Amino acid sequence: QIDFNGNTSLQLKTPANKYFQVVNRDNGNNIIQCQAGGTVQLYYNGSNKLETTSSGITLSDQLQANGSVFASAGLKINADNQKLRLGASDDLELYHDGSNSRIADVGTGYLINTSNGDGILFQHSSGQNLAKFFTGGAVELYHNYSKKFETSSSGVTISGGTVANGHITLPDHTGSQDGKLRFGASTDF
Repeated sequence: QIDFNGNTSLQLKTPANKYFQVVNRDNGNNIIQCQAGGTVQLYYNGSNKLETTSSGITLSDQLQANGSVFASAGLKINADNQKLRLGASDDLELYHDGSNSRIADVGTGYLINTSNGDGILFQHSSGQNLAKFFTGGAVELYHNYSKKFETSSSGVTISGGTVANGHITLPDHTGSQDGKLRFGASTDF
């Protein structure tokens, strides 16, 4: 039934458990199908591309956006190896390959992480530190959640043994090869 309210609204009314369809008259392919109290389906060339559900929207293919996409309840990709691609040439990919989660820079240039806060932190899911990169400051590297290497304004601190498989060159601050190796708390040896 089609109703017009006399001002601005044209309503197509269907009985319960029935649906309304817009069909291509030449080939019979669905264009739009709306079920009373249920799903709405949008088709392209007879193929279902978008469907509303009780939990949101289901896309059967890809979503291409030329502007912003806001997903206040989260964005979910329900299959392994299906990638969230970003950039004009799909240069950045985020995905799970079935075994590992991946961030891939497949374009040109660097993969750059920036921070306006304290820095960048890599942690195990338990909250244990793997590496810390402080804004304008130290770098800390961990092994088995124990800090082993740290940079500071005066150099580096290594905790634990150090193994060198090759030569160690100790240039002085000018680049000359006559640097010194000092031992002891007061560097007296």
